[in-house]
Amino acid sequence: MGSKYQLGKEADLSSAQINLPYSIEATRECMDDEIKVNSGLHTDDTINVPCDGRVHINLGRPDEDEDIYLLPSIAQIIKPHQIGGVRFLYDTVVETLDKFCSTIGAGCILAHSMGLGKTLQVISLIEVLYRYTKIKSVVIVVPLCVISQWSEEFDRFLPEQQRNFKVFSQHVTLNDWIETGGVLLIGYDALRIALSTNTEEHLRAAIQKTELLICDEGHRLKNQQSITTKTLSSIQCQRKIILTGYPFQNHLLEYWTMVNFVRPNYLPGLEHFVNIFKKPIEKGQFTDSTEDEIRLMNERCRLLHSLLEPIIQRRSNAVLLNQLPTKFDCTIFIKMSAVQTTLYNSLIDERMKMPLLTRASFCRKILNHPDLLLKSDAEDCDDLQEFIYGEENEKTIVENNQGNLWFKKHMTNYDTNNLENSPKIQILLALIASIISFRPDEKIIVFSLSTATLDLIEYFVGIQLKLENGWQYLRKIMQHPTQPTKTLNLLSLGIDGKTSINTRNSLISEYNVNPFIKLILLSTKASSLGLNLTAATRVVIFEPSWNPCDDQQASSRVFRFGQTKPTYIYRLVVDHSFELAILYRQNNKISMSNRLIDNMLKNNKFTIETLRLFRKTKDVECNDLKSDRFCNDFVIRRIVDQYAILLSQPPTYD
Repeated sequence: MGSKYQLGKEADLSSAQINLPYSIEATRECMDDEIKVNSGLHTDDTINVPCDGRVHINLGRPDEDEDIYLLPSIAQIIKPHQIGGVRFLYDTVVETLDKFCSTIGAGCILAHSMGLGKTLQVISLIEVLYRYTKIKSVVIVVPLCVISQWSEEFDRFLPEQQRNFKVFSQHVTLNDWIETGGVLLIGYDALRIALSTNTEEHLRAAIQKTELLICDEGHRLKNQQSITTKTLSSIQCQRKIILTGYPFQNHLLEYWTMVNFVRPNYLPGLEHFVNIFKKPIEKGQFTDSTEDEIRLMNERCRLLHSLLEPIIQRRSNAVLLNQLPTKFDCTIFIKMSAVQTTLYNSLIDERMKMPLLTRASFCRKILNHPDLLLKSDAEDCDDLQEFIYGEENEKTIVENNQGNLWFKKHMTNYDTNNLENSPKIQILLALIASIISFRPDEKIIVFSLSTATLDLIEYFVGIQLKLENGWQYLRKIMQHPTQPTKTLNLLSLGIDGKTSINTRNSLISEYNVNPFIKLILLSTKASSLGLNLTAATRVVIFEPSWNPCDDQQASSRVFRFGQTKPTYIYRLVVDHSFELAILYRQNNKISMSNRLIDNMLKNNKFTIETLRLFRKTKDVECNDLKSDRFCNDFVIRRIVDQYAILLSQPPTYD
């Protein structure tokens, strides 16, 4: 290329003078007018189709390699975008049969959105490897809660009698896998412990010899300082695959870390990367950025995208648009009550006296319901802590200790258990009541980041909708399945981080098949991953998460393959508050992801000031509410007609 910067090599780059491997003009190529939803190799689905009922994998093979085809049973069910994914994985990880045997290989990232069937693509690749090569062992690292799901998917798509390898999980003895090889399904924590202690010497040695390492939900490896990232990076295997629907979540350093995990030294070193890409891209993302800053940002986004296109295949949810019923996404902007306004503005005045996490915790409690301030339990701020400290670094526990009881003076005559103190919960109950009353065949999911908030929602649901406290009762009988069950009168149940995996699976099965259970309350962090809840059609995200990935995963519980009805996502946001700033930041991160991952050209929408977290709220009057604007959804029409006094502006509908 005639450049100091070569793909796959560390280079001496400075932010002042850069010899780019591709001209900026060459990377534009009609992208100003075209929105791309796919990127990477093998994304043309017009050729990702079977030929005479067979799916050819190694297109463009060398003469010495034989043609490789998927098993007929898989070829009958695999979809075009999944065929492209298997071809991409084969080309980047295997290349040719000779290279697979004679070289250490390299890795890649399969960045398909949630619900596009990454598991089937991986199973197809593994089956091909065991049929055409002498591979002995594969390690698939997954979140603990989805190990059983992975095992079931192997049995579903590749029954034991059709495969010439065995699948083991950490839940059974691992001696057979150590001795004979095969596929090992293991959780992130179990793998980290196995590689970090001296008590699992044989297991550690076997893992170090694995020939293919696959990391499901690989965006967990976004922090280069985390123990898990360091431990997995110590595995000698160079053929590494990250599976993620969210390659870009919070900032560019996370993106660099994941790329560096699968392809060490493919990008410039971290310091050079910051100067060449991170600083100019972040500086040009605001509406008040200068024209030169915006131009440089767009150029560097295009450049980074073009560099990574050979090793990252991106497929967005656009793949689903013609294969699933419509998804409606609605954001409802809600006012504060009088007591919330007083407490919130007082908190902002106290902002210099408490750490960021403490302020964030208090903000969430006030905006969800002021009753939460009076609880002594530690509050959940996992999404914000993860962003600041990393997933496994020591975290701050935010508690209502005596030094933080600033709110007491504003709550001397406070009336607890009063629904009117939280317009947000009033809107939530109105949504639930409308759906249960007028769409009795539909099911609802409510996600919240706070388990204390879920408890409070459960209380108000029981009081306002007279559901006989079904959530706690069903949880009890599901833990004791030998007891008689009376499910005819049960309408709700719940899962949080304290729910065991076995109980969780039982509750999900009960929810999906029992027509009398209409409502499920879920912890966003504990339950937005690995659950198939296509029996539901309505999702309420009670508060926005710092990480947009959390909310997207929540909505993907229902909008995925297997869904047969239109789905509705309702996002509740308290206007002119901490939550609105987080929503803006979510949108800003998504816009950045669209630029870098999906190669979309997006206009800047926010100033630096609009993204500031802590500002005093203000009173607003909404005089522009007309329910006929929301004719596609009777629920929103009813909310607008009957609860307009609680809304700050018209809901936005996508």
